[in-house]
Amino acid sequence: MHFIISTDNKKPDRSTRRLIRSHVMQGINKGRPRYDRRKKPSPIQQDQLPSPQLTEIYQDSDIIQSNKLVVGPDPSFAQFAVQVDSRTFADILRFAKLSMQMFFPLGFLIDFDKRDKSWFHDSIRSDAAYLHLTVSASEVFMGSVHGRQNADELLANRRTMLHFAKGVQILRERLTGVDLQTKISDFTVRTVLMLAMTAHLMGESEVAQKHMEGIRTIMDLRGGLRLFESQKILIELFRWDLGLALQNNTTPMFFRDKFLEPLTPFPTIFNPTLNQINNPLLPQLHLDPTLKTTFHVLQNFCTLINTSITETPQRRLSPDIIPSTLSSVMYRLLQMPFPMNSNNEAFRLGLLTFCHHTFLQWQDKTLPFVFFPASYQSCLLSLMEQCQRRQDEKEDSSELILWLLMVGILALPPLPSFLGTDLWMRGYLREWLEKLEIRTWGELRGIMKRWVWVDLMHDLAGEGVLGDVLKV
Repeated sequence: MHFIISTDNKKPDRSTRRLIRSHVMQGINKGRPRYDRRKKPSPIQQDQLPSPQLTEIYQDSDIIQSNKLVVGPDPSFAQFAVQVDSRTFADILRFAKLSMQMFFPLGFLIDFDKRDKSWFHDSIRSDAAYLHLTVSASEVFMGSVHGRQNADELLANRRTMLHFAKGVQILRERLTGVDLQTKISDFTVRTVLMLAMTAHLMGESEVAQKHMEGIRTIMDLRGGLRLFESQKILIELFRWDLGLALQNNTTPMFFRDKFLEPLTPFPTIFNPTLNQINNPLLPQLHLDPTLKTTFHVLQNFCTLINTSITETPQRRLSPDIIPSTLSSVMYRLLQMPFPMNSNNEAFRLGLLTFCHHTFLQWQDKTLPFVFFPASYQSCLLSLMEQCQRRQDEKEDSSELILWLLMVGILALPPLPSFLGTDLWMRGYLREWLEKLEIRTWGELRGIMKRWVWVDLMHDLAGEGVLGDVLKV
């Protein structure tokens, strides 16, 4: 076993013992491993302190510069044994479980291949840098989610800083390696992604962006995204790339060059049907053809998700469904230039907001994205004014306005700075519900599902919003 569990004199609590036993059983009946007889580095002792240079490493903006990022796992640490206590070990396992539930709730529907299913356990068993950084990330994550400490206190924590500094030290040592194939391996991509996630959790978006630049370099050295096989890592790459771009109002790292890295085609299984093409709701909006196709693709994606959840036995999705949808839809939406306050721009922002909430937004821990409040609010006002002017005509965008308002409320960060926007949207939602004489969740839900809606993620929250609005 690659972990050396050290404990104090106190017996671990019952839940911790159960968690450790369940993890240990994953290695049973998998064949006898070939043990490396080479001398292993000494395990880290808890009373060791990082050097002053290492304690400053996180603030160093050159930690992973794109022109130096040529990294990969060194065979010398493949059998590295890292000493962790039982509490740390349990935290790692809780982190693995909770982070997937929060960061990407739809992940449980994907039928990943055997390699992708086991990549987390494989990494913490064989990659010392990844394990150290996972320990520090789990501390930051648990502190952030459960309110143990604030981010600065967590980073200053002796144990957290020790593991963080050691993990970064090992990663930096790989930067000077000579074997290109090991420098650009999946292990390194996972390790740098862990750094990006930790920085993002702490609100260090510029540092996280640096790490994504480094991953971009790795992808180039590997021959581009098209040669990357791990669908699970691709999902994380796209999610962090898009999330940082939306939060910082920057250009994503991937699909920047339409000649060298053209946008991914829409998944063929989501091609629009004749009924969708002849949808009477859309002609009155005079939408751009590509934007309309993007909407239909998202509709079909939502239909697949909703039916998969209700089927018995539950249908699992092909591993490439999520990354192909993310790359073909969200990157395309970000690259569509439309005039401000136009119907096209209002609909584009609505779809982008829906995608952000469905694919990128962390459940129970919402992070803001820059473009949303001002742009979305302005486009909604323009669309509502148009709809009111055309009430005597047969063109009516009332249902679209309801959907845009609901999606905006669900995606709005629950932060004091957005309270005014939230109240503004809820006020208009109440007004349009009264205009359309909608009083029940069943009526409103039927309208939501005519656009794009994921029952698993949006039903409970949407019903709660309606209840709050009707109470006032």
